[in-house]
Amino acid sequence: MNRLAWVTSRLFSTTARVSAISRRRAYNTPKVLHSLPQYQPSLGAFQIPELERTRIVPQSPNYYSGNPMHEEFVEKLNVLLRKYISLPFDMASSSKSEWLTYEQYLSIVDQSGTLSLLQHDKLVRQLIRLAAIDPQLQSGELLKAIEPFRRKKDDSKVVPLQKELDHFGRSVTVGRRKTASAKCYLVEGEGKIIINGRPLNEYFPKVNDRSKVLHPLKVVESEGKYNIFVKVRGGGVTGQADATALGIARGIIVHNPLLKKRLRAGDCLTRDSRHVERKKPGKVKARKSPTWVKR
Repeated sequence: MNRLAWVTSRLFSTTARVSAISRRRAYNTPKVLHSLPQYQPSLGAFQIPELERTRIVPQSPNYYSGNPMHEEFVEKLNVLLRKYISLPFDMASSSKSEWLTYEQYLSIVDQSGTLSLLQHDKLVRQLIRLAAIDPQLQSGELLKAIEPFRRKKDDSKVVPLQKELDHFGRSVTVGRRKTASAKCYLVEGEGKIIINGRPLNEYFPKVNDRSKVLHPLKVVESEGKYNIFVKVRGGGVTGQADATALGIARGIIVHNPLLKKRLRAGDCLTRDSRHVERKKPGKVKARKSPTWVKR
């Protein structure tokens, strides 16, 4: 009886050793593990079905990650970044808008939607860093790796059209300041300026207000070149004067787009967004506190 137990234990230990060897070979064997030869009973061994199975080994270790394709892309970019890390670069030469958006990239690498925004941002930062390398030093390998991630230019986008003169030869523009709005009509003439049916000197008696209205014309030296008709409403005198000046500056660009740089340099095309600050509770005005009395 003891002899039979000893033979049985030896048999099971041999089976376990063979199973361990087969697992070690399966781990080190690439792609597909070929089935081991079948043991023949005539040779004193038993058939082991577990050893006859085949196991597919993935080519990339990223197969077991959440997003295998994304991890493979990141790994390739990291290899390129380590390779070209010593080359000069300029981060201002590339921007985030050049690369695929999160939705576009998600449709390529993951249909289940498990890719996070942080993973996409990390990928974009790597692309920006690689694209910032001096163009003269960028190799074909680098360009080939980052090109699939660039956003395709859509030629079907509508380009904003430049305003044109109407059938009367007038430019129709609008200027705003605070709560005032001025609709300006500019046509070539002898330099008349009519605001709400009244001359400029009558509508704006103060010299400071009139100088604001005429400032765009002085910048481009066209004070007597256009007849200007303005319909202005809302706001006070200061708001209406600034709104009229902005509308005139925009109308000049419609007549001659080449004057845009001069008007921009003269600070004639920027809308003044300042408004009166609202009154706060417990304050006399926006920030003024009531007079403090000790008793």
